[in-house]
Amino acid sequence: MVVIVILGILVTLFARNVFDLLFTSQVDLAQTKVKTLADSVGLYHTQNRRFPKSLEELTEKNERGAQIEREIPKDPWGNEYELRKGDRPNEYEVVSAGPDGVFDNEDDITSTPKKDK
Repeated sequence: MVVIVILGILVTLFARNVFDLLFTSQVDLAQTKVKTLADSVGLYHTQNRRFPKSLEELTEKNERGAQIEREIPKDPWGNEYELRKGDRPNEYEVVSAGPDGVFDNEDDITSTPKKDK
């Protein structure tokens, strides 16, 4: 009986650590992808002298048959990334809604640094 209790405690501790690592890796993956997509938007701007209206434009082939992104993936939680214009003409950001899937709250993951309010 004692062995079963000890095994139960060990499994509980192990499972909690695994879930914590899984959550952390999902956030890290989303942070990496929003920055990569933002870099792709910048490259699109350089090549086309304008910003794309949506992230989907990054997948369109140019006159040479090249495209910047093969496809736009969903974030680790299965939601679409969003391209947003900034306050100035050359500002933009790529945003993931984060784990809760709702935009414009504290768990959003963005390609721009968070500003202190």
